[in-house]
Amino acid sequence: MKKLIALTICFVLVLALTACGKNENSSSETPVTSNPVQVTEAAQEKETDTVTEASVSIPATETATQHQTYPVIVPNKELIKGIQPVDINQFDPDPAKWTTQQIIDYYKFGMAMEDNADVRTDQSFELIGKLDGKASILNGPVKLAMKLAAQPYNALTGGYWAIQPSDLKSADAHREGDYIVINLYPKDQTDGPNGDEHEGTVGHVVNVVQGIDDFIAYVEKNFSILNAKYDDDSVVLKYTKAYAKNVRINTKTGKMESGNWGYTLDVYLDHCSMAGVEFENFHTTIGWKCWYPVAD
Repeated sequence: MKKLIALTICFVLVLALTACGKNENSSSETPVTSNPVQVTEAAQEKETDTVTEASVSIPATETATQHQTYPVIVPNKELIKGIQPVDINQFDPDPAKWTTQQIIDYYKFGMAMEDNADVRTDQSFELIGKLDGKASILNGPVKLAMKLAAQPYNALTGGYWAIQPSDLKSADAHREGDYIVINLYPKDQTDGPNGDEHEGTVGHVVNVVQGIDDFIAYVEKNFSILNAKYDDDSVVLKYTKAYAKNVRINTKTGKMESGNWGYTLDVYLDHCSMAGVEFENFHTTIGWKCWYPVAD
């Protein structure tokens, strides 16, 4: 059964509404003064075929502090999804020698600590390349939707409580003073129109698009002029180049204090129509980035 929606706009809005959580509804949180770590294009291209351990060197000046004792922090509120406190005193003093499972365990704990707070996570969208041919009529509306959708949200991203080593292409960690800095690179993921935002190799690390049906009414109300139609069976969403980068966890508090997340999303449809124009093998590519904290 075909459904009436604004096709590409819908994908953008669904991504916006699900990628970082529920829309912000409170301005009472304590302002964050630190700036998000910037992600370079070169860094986003880092990928390997198998899960590997890190090989980051620790400066010689930190050798004397590697054997210090770190507190085992327990959150004030109930731990999320059964995540347990991590005692890194039981790990190798050099995080570059941690196993993938140890890196994941510490990442989960740091994310669970911070997710108990009312945090804001910012995001941005980019249309990668222009829509060509008949689809060029969508360039303006898509860019406008991306601009409107790029607003902060009050949650962290990803179903991190479910991450497993098998989800990852690679993972690494290193120490910077009182911080453990973690990078995760999930394996690519392919979904249809009804994916779960926290499921899959990418969804465990970075939220993917939630089922489209929940947002059809909203899109029809606001963008019905496009009169877009498609078959659910024709929808394919491919997530590539996903990452969680420069995720900094404070060893004194156990909290995740900053990080960057993102991926490239390719949207494919075998057949659809919009504004009365028929499209065969429709395809568009969206770059999505997310970061915490939000700069003031």
